[in-house]
Amino acid sequence: MNKEVWQKIESIYDQATDIDKMEQKEFVKNKARGDDQVIAQVLKMLEADAQTFMQDSPQFNLNLDELDFTKLDTLGHFKIIRKVATGGMGRVYLAQSSHADVPIKVALKTIRIELINSDLEHKFQNEKHILAKLQHHNIASLIDAGVTENKIPYIATQWIDGRNINQYSNDKALTIKERLNLFLQICSAVSFAHNKLIIHRDLKPDNILVDAEGQVKLLDFGIAKIIDDNQASSTQTQIYTPDYAAPEQINGEMCTVATDVYSLGIVLFELLTNHKRFDLSNMSMAEKIKAICAAKPIDINKLMQQHTSKKTPVPYSPKINGILITIINKATHLDPSRRYENVSALVADIKNYLAQRPIVAMKDSVLYQSKMFLLRNKLASFLTLVTLLAVVGGLYVSNQQMQMKLKESQKAAVLLDFFQGILQSASPAQGGSTNISVKQMFDSGIARYDFDNITDPYIKAELSSQIGLIYGQLGNLEKHREYIESALDYYVHNLDSKNNADAYLKYATEIASTYTNNEEYDKASALLLAALTRVEKYSLNPANLAGVYLELATIEKEINRYKDTKVTPKAQAYLKQAESLLKGTDNPMLIGEVNMFKHDFGEVPSAEAMAYIETAEQNFSKAQEGGFNPNLQDARSVRAHFLMLAGKYQQAEQLYEKIRQATLATYGSDDFVGLITQADNLNILGRFDKAKALLQEAQIVHEEFNLAKNPPYYGSLLYRAQVMVEYQEFAQAAELFAQNFAYFSKILPETHSYLKIAQSQRSELYLKSGNDEKLALAKLQLEKYLADNAQNKKLSAYFRYALHIKLGNINLYFKDYAKAFEHYNKAQVMTESNPSRFNQARVYWELQTGWQLARIKNGESGQIGEFGKNKKILLDRVSNDDWYDEFYSLD
Repeated sequence: MNKEVWQKIESIYDQATDIDKMEQKEFVKNKARGDDQVIAQVLKMLEADAQTFMQDSPQFNLNLDELDFTKLDTLGHFKIIRKVATGGMGRVYLAQSSHADVPIKVALKTIRIELINSDLEHKFQNEKHILAKLQHHNIASLIDAGVTENKIPYIATQWIDGRNINQYSNDKALTIKERLNLFLQICSAVSFAHNKLIIHRDLKPDNILVDAEGQVKLLDFGIAKIIDDNQASSTQTQIYTPDYAAPEQINGEMCTVATDVYSLGIVLFELLTNHKRFDLSNMSMAEKIKAICAAKPIDINKLMQQHTSKKTPVPYSPKINGILITIINKATHLDPSRRYENVSALVADIKNYLAQRPIVAMKDSVLYQSKMFLLRNKLASFLTLVTLLAVVGGLYVSNQQMQMKLKESQKAAVLLDFFQGILQSASPAQGGSTNISVKQMFDSGIARYDFDNITDPYIKAELSSQIGLIYGQLGNLEKHREYIESALDYYVHNLDSKNNADAYLKYATEIASTYTNNEEYDKASALLLAALTRVEKYSLNPANLAGVYLELATIEKEINRYKDTKVTPKAQAYLKQAESLLKGTDNPMLIGEVNMFKHDFGEVPSAEAMAYIETAEQNFSKAQEGGFNPNLQDARSVRAHFLMLAGKYQQAEQLYEKIRQATLATYGSDDFVGLITQADNLNILGRFDKAKALLQEAQIVHEEFNLAKNPPYYGSLLYRAQVMVEYQEFAQAAELFAQNFAYFSKILPETHSYLKIAQSQRSELYLKSGNDEKLALAKLQLEKYLADNAQNKKLSAYFRYALHIKLGNINLYFKDYAKAFEHYNKAQVMTESNPSRFNQARVYWELQTGWQLARIKNGESGQIGEFGKNKKILLDRVSNDDWYDEFYSLD
């Protein structure tokens, strides 16, 4: 708005404040003479003046301030330690959860009831699920959110023992460079949340703490979103702090990524200058709005005069400070479209400044570009003067190279434009919604994108491949394949170079893996074999070719997964081909995969295969540099699997949880197979509570992403049934066991070991539900398994060990103590050569407890002390111990 418009607004506003409120609206319309901009602004100012920035909604009479909190010592399942603060949104307490095994301190924030409507509890549960996915090292994690029995809403976040970023910087007398590096940590957190479609809306120094290690932690992410999404249409509450609020916030307009960019600019200004951008003290509402919405860019000369007249701990240099102010001015432009398009762009300019490279916010003048070049390349600049004429004669770049560089540049620009369009699709101004999932945003953005604008088929193919890969990560396998096939179609008709042949092979393997996952093994194999034929005349990357042969080996292994042997001549041939291609290469991940296959085929011991996987993980960890690396995730998953095989279930759980958190932080949702695998490991440990929670989450993921009901799905039913038994939900467990067995009975031979494992697990249902008749039949079945194995030796050692423990328990139940001791003793002998292979599992302590009890029941009373020790360990291991306490009893 220009000066004349503001003068008109202020004049009408001043007159309107002197008349009756019922007449103000009509008065403003008459005075503005049809100027909608003036009418809207004056009415907003009048409304804001009456309500203040944190206006209480008239539809609620109850206020937390009216409740008696003077003697509050608990809130829900949190124990209050002390009150920390009282603010416009409610109170903040330092509290401790009574549900956690290890005491966890939290910042417990109670929300004013007048800010939310009657649908609070449902909304909080939804937002709790969303915000829990903001797992980032610079964000204070959400611990819990909900409503207590007496309807007090609360949010519990990680307690941060730190200082306000400005206070920390001043106390430490940090330099500009050090302050900028702190600021980049803030940007990392905000950018991460934006990628999850969450806008902070209240960025300010008080929400940015720095701990003793110098790590920034951003607070209150999503709280404003929770409250805003709960507002009735008539409510005018705004959640922000005026000093850091963008003009569009002040005016009640749509908040976007640009809103947070603006607030970051204000935070950066204060961090570097130790001055407030706006002095809003003692101002009327109209004056505050004008100060923010009509602010002029920061003047470097006036700023320097302020610094020379006031003592400040921040060192300033006129040579660099003007560039930083330019960055701040761009970030805080009144027009959102003139700001940095996202936080990443702001970060890029700050990094350019730190590296003495040109910044985007500065005009690209020859003088400025040259100045930055000379600053960072002083020696090179001098040498350039000496060698300039010689160099000019040699500045030849082949036309082919230039065209390739141009294409890559064009591709980058197209991809950037595409992904910006995806983000904009979430804006209501574009017909989108702020309450939108990543999948919805992606679908909406693609529907809006005009692919006809891309005339270069190479760039269109590369864009299609990127879309396909993302759809694969989102779990939409149909779209994943559709877009990858589009890219593949380009490359199959343009096999005129090594690069294109490599890309063709890459995308052919990608599509083949979707066929494999969908159990379309013939299609997968045919596609890869055809691809190898098409590219045989090119000299390709050996690792790419090895990847194809490993995929072919995977197909063979899957085809034969439920047969007596997974080793076929074809699988071995593919594996040897991959191994040969990888000789002399530095690709630890693929080498690890080769050795994992060899381990599966019985060719190398677990320790050797594990060593390759650990090497792969170390390399990918180095390459990761704080980002997400799917290869690192793969390596970790394989290592966790080997840890389970080695009986190191506790270490496996730590690794599975690390994998899960990385998956959540990157994709915003869990991985189905990852969840059920981790749940299986937890069940082995006796952590039934967490296993149950993960299996419930796996159900949700399976339904939300409409995943196929394939072997992993029906396998998960067995894990769920086991947990249901532990919680004595026997009817549901029986149904899950039946579904699992019915499915695998159709696709597996009746002698397959998996069916025997499933039946042995079902015996736990009969034992713990007290179904004597079915338990007696199960006992006969398990004994037959062991008898048959004495003839054909097809059962694994670990399964035989587990069968002996189950039969020991069953005989203990039927009070056949001699038979119980016999089975327990056989299992005990199997553990003596390597106790560490067994002693982390729950069943090992069932064995120790049952074995001692059987000996006592057979007359060895001297074992009572040892029995008591083992029983205590067992009860400590299992999270739901009632049955175990009663079953292993001396009575």
